[in-house]
Amino acid sequence: MDGGFVTLDWKRERAANTDAGRSWPLAGEPIVVRVFALALGCLLVGYMFLGRGFAHIGVGPAYIGDAVLAFGAAVAAFVAIRGRLRLSVTWTVALLAAFVALGALRTLPYLGIHGMASLRDGVLWGYAAFALILWLLADRRWVLSAFRAYGWIVPIFALWLPISWNLFRLYSADIDPSRPGSVVPLVFFKGGDMAVHIVGAVAFLVLGAAASSSGRAFVWRAVIFLPLLWTIFVAGTSNRGSLLTAVVGIVAVWVAAPRSRNWRPFIAAVGLGLVVLLVPAVLSLAGAPEPAGTGTADASQPDRPRASLHANSSPAPPASERVLIPNPGFERRLTGDEAIGGWTPARAEVMVVEGGAREGDQFASVHNPLRAHQATLNSIRFPFESGDDIAVSVWIKALVAHPALEIYINWFDRSGALISSDFLGALTTDGDRRWKKISGALTAPEETTRAQIIFFEATGGATMGLDDVSVESGIFVTEATIPPAPPASDGRPATVQQMMENILSVFGSSEDPGLQGTRQFRLDWWATIVDYTAFGEYFWTGKGFGVNLADDDGFQSTADGSLRAPHNSHMTVLARMGVPGLALWLVLQGAFGLGLLRATLAHRRAGDARLAAIGAWILLYWFAMTVNTSFDPYIEGPQGGIWFWAVFGLGLVFMRWDGRGGKG
Repeated sequence: MDGGFVTLDWKRERAANTDAGRSWPLAGEPIVVRVFALALGCLLVGYMFLGRGFAHIGVGPAYIGDAVLAFGAAVAAFVAIRGRLRLSVTWTVALLAAFVALGALRTLPYLGIHGMASLRDGVLWGYAAFALILWLLADRRWVLSAFRAYGWIVPIFALWLPISWNLFRLYSADIDPSRPGSVVPLVFFKGGDMAVHIVGAVAFLVLGAAASSSGRAFVWRAVIFLPLLWTIFVAGTSNRGSLLTAVVGIVAVWVAAPRSRNWRPFIAAVGLGLVVLLVPAVLSLAGAPEPAGTGTADASQPDRPRASLHANSSPAPPASERVLIPNPGFERRLTGDEAIGGWTPARAEVMVVEGGAREGDQFASVHNPLRAHQATLNSIRFPFESGDDIAVSVWIKALVAHPALEIYINWFDRSGALISSDFLGALTTDGDRRWKKISGALTAPEETTRAQIIFFEATGGATMGLDDVSVESGIFVTEATIPPAPPASDGRPATVQQMMENILSVFGSSEDPGLQGTRQFRLDWWATIVDYTAFGEYFWTGKGFGVNLADDDGFQSTADGSLRAPHNSHMTVLARMGVPGLALWLVLQGAFGLGLLRATLAHRRAGDARLAAIGAWILLYWFAMTVNTSFDPYIEGPQGGIWFWAVFGLGLVFMRWDGRGGKG
């Protein structure tokens, strides 16, 4: 291994810091402090490599991260009693303490109402205790030791990433990790989490590693960069937040060191990666056969893994398998005008309309009086065998405004538990009052015994007409209709086309209605939070910690109610702590970022490249986490929250030194 991975220049550092080298690791500290440092380091490495799977080690509701936190608090108390605390209260530390105090005030009143849910939601501020513990216990040697140790971890982590992705695909195929009580695999690959650590690794390789002066070092660095870049591609196709985190984070690294020679192996790895990706794609386009016909289905529907429109050449299923649900044409009603046999509305206003049907005498009118994705029409659960394909088609037209339809299939096992909810297809009416048909096919996952059709109205404040639903069992998903690339972790294919769709959906519009729908869903939810806080009754207090925001705000989109937060931790702070809480949060993060930047620049001006690199590395790690948590509840779980506050704590320690290497 290239020794430059460990520090900027390990020979010069050893000569200049003989005493520090002799005291490694943390010699002179009480044994309990050294044990805590080791436990915290192992905890962070476990989260980095295994993600959420590592976080579930333990016995609920107390897991491994909570145990290390309790141990750290006990160690801090022990050191305080012995009078060895290193106190240097700054405005940033005072703001952090105020944020923790306000979070506690918005949590404790709800413990009696929501119980453990209040504590679970409260980790957003509760894990800040790690930052305070580090501020109390750590010193210069902690930061230097962390930087050295990270240098040895980076190449191992890079080579682990493809293994992690494939293991997660293999062992998570038949589970729903978002469902409470379900089994979470030990290896849990999440694109946003990995993007954060990739930015940290790139920042270290560019800023903190010795210059790659030899050919061997150049090749070794390029080899390490390749799996990092591959993971950005795979994670970026499956999750737009992870793509944005990685791209913005790497751009920030470039801004910090635009002339570093360590960019050369990175550029070489990018070039090799582009060749590997683009050459097969060009050859495939040059020799690809014409796609199979799609019948009367809307040709504008995007290709999805295991959700492609079935080809005309597919064999027709037996007649007994063509109608799997009752009342497919909405011709039969139960009692009154709002009940339709075999179908159940959820937050939707549904009625049978006489005349104007595509076939027969009646069709269903489905009105969504709420925001996008808040109203559905659901079929009954019907028997279905795992491994079989299900083909669904339905006719739709606009009745009021510009409705859009999204179709999902819920799969259930023998016990009635939800296995997964898979996207099948989407169609936007654009206000057209003529009937249009949408169809698609999926393969039932293993252990499926029942299925359910879910029709989402995906724009809000609109009414659509539905008629002539067809649900068939047979063979519809073939090699000709499945994209050749494997699906990414959340169901989007890992292709160059999908990457471009994700980029377009972040910075503008995309032709993929699924991407546009999820984006609009979040924007609508965030707007609702702003309405009831900045302009509503929760201005001062927010809704507190414990209430399920998705349920309370009317944006629950999961069958098991597992969605709790708006996938933006800044908006979660606003929703739960009100405008004062958000203001305090933003001031805290701003003070930390500016303070760390000032300390880093001071070391750079003083000519201390080593400490300047360490400060920039901490700053860029924190920045990547801040970007990621704007699109994902990253800091609202242990695998992200503990990392965030540990980096925050190291930054507080780093800011104690001025540009001359002393305490400031």
